[in-house]
Amino acid sequence: MGERMRSIDAALVGTDSLIVVDEAHLSAPFLTTLRDALAINASAVGELPTVVTMSASPDSEDRDVHGISRADEEHAVASVRLLAPKSLHTVSVSSSGTGAAAATAEALTYWALQLGGPGKVIGVVANTVAMAREVFELLRGEMPDKCCVLLTGRVRPLDREYLLAAWYPRIKSFAERDPEAELYVVATQTIEAGADIDVDGLVTQAGSLPATVQRLGRLNRLGRRGESHAVVVRAEKLADHVYGPAADETWAWLTKLAEPKAHQRGLALGALALAGVSPSRLRGLVKAIPAAQQERMRGQRPYVLVLSDAALSAWARTSPAPDPDAPVAPYLHGIGAAGPTVLMAWRGDLQGDDPQEWIANVERMPPIADEAIEIPISALRRWLASFGNGKGGQSVAPALAMSDLESERADGLDEANEAAASSARLLRFRGTDESEAVCAADIGPGDFLIAKSSWGGCDRYGWNPGSPISVVDVADFAGGSRRGAVVRVSQTLVNAVRELTPELTQGIEGFVSEITADLDEEIIDNKTYQRILNEAIRDDKRPASSAGAQKACEFWRAG
Repeated sequence: MGERMRSIDAALVGTDSLIVVDEAHLSAPFLTTLRDALAINASAVGELPTVVTMSASPDSEDRDVHGISRADEEHAVASVRLLAPKSLHTVSVSSSGTGAAAATAEALTYWALQLGGPGKVIGVVANTVAMAREVFELLRGEMPDKCCVLLTGRVRPLDREYLLAAWYPRIKSFAERDPEAELYVVATQTIEAGADIDVDGLVTQAGSLPATVQRLGRLNRLGRRGESHAVVVRAEKLADHVYGPAADETWAWLTKLAEPKAHQRGLALGALALAGVSPSRLRGLVKAIPAAQQERMRGQRPYVLVLSDAALSAWARTSPAPDPDAPVAPYLHGIGAAGPTVLMAWRGDLQGDDPQEWIANVERMPPIADEAIEIPISALRRWLASFGNGKGGQSVAPALAMSDLESERADGLDEANEAAASSARLLRFRGTDESEAVCAADIGPGDFLIAKSSWGGCDRYGWNPGSPISVVDVADFAGGSRRGAVVRVSQTLVNAVRELTPELTQGIEGFVSEITADLDEEIIDNKTYQRILNEAIRDDKRPASSAGAQKACEFWRAG
């Protein structure tokens, strides 16, 4: 809200307030710092904030936990959900180290198809974006495109809005199933937080204990689906860069509940051992795990700096900001938790390969977060290494094991790829007079970077570093009140409409063609343009299924 509002924000949050932390298992460093701050400020005048954490997998350090009671288990609605019949099965994948990733993807795909069928929605959860991509492509090879969707956190917010508008009505809780249709939802950890999704069957990579509990919570969520099955898949030779030893500990525990079967094509679900994991039973099973073992199953925690009285006092001087102003990020996310990230956007109207020549064009329509993906710098550098000449192309570097978690580990580049990455240049946007061309070595945390659409690296489902296909520029659909009602009347607009709202393509093509022809003849006729635009996006042509499309129509009409 800006520096001038810091004092007001601090007063509202820091005195007699209620702070609710949802999905608290993902925010342990923040909670540690928050508790330290409250302890330091214990003698302050006035009421301190009350902190409430919410999670299906509370930390063992939480002292006062409001959990499920006997009354809940006997409640007419809650009991159905708590006793929802769920069976867990474990499958091990044997392969060489080099083939472990491909073998895991094949196994996840195979068991998804075993669980699927007409009238069913099947969830497939992978630990990395690369694995989710591979499974998604395998499923699309087996099933029509309309039966598969990929959901990850590494996606442009605008694309996410359109994906959810199209698919969420079919996968949310209480959604009625089409008895003739089947759907496969491939996702990463993004499905674990804030997603009210209800699937009929679940296939997941082995992960940590909290991840496993969260994923099982998306299976037969309301207890309305009858017996539902979850298959947990693990390849011994596949290194887990996301969960590490926690995945091994959790797998060992799971296999004591249900003995694993070696994966092979032709193996039927009925041949697998099973364990009942209704929410009520799972809660009891987890509670019985010794505290030390549970801690190992949760994974290594990032180191959190000890909050000192001096640091807290400095932050309390809200305006003007203290000098030096200590960075907050290490206290919120911990140290060694995640590699630094940048925002990355693609533009389709940039000429030439020198980013310095793009500045004037980009400044006419400044980029905003809705059209950008948050990407770890390590992943971006690996992508840049695939085309050291700055012109894009099929990725030649190994895919980075990138997840949607802050706890991911950053992979480095060898010297040859480091040199290639350093020769590719992007535009770092910092507003008027401060934007500049940068190479991989110059990229820093929090940078807003611009690449040419023709370089590839992204599609409607998000970050796709192996794709050489030109990226659709969605800047004309982003903005609204934050950037004003502005669109570029060009083929770039037509391409975005064709991708996001194909029902409007013909009308928008006519709108752009009319204006383009008139500009060539130096004619301006605003009334004609308004009439064409109104006809192009009249209500009976607007796709009712897409809230984003309707917002875009209102946005264009206002402009």
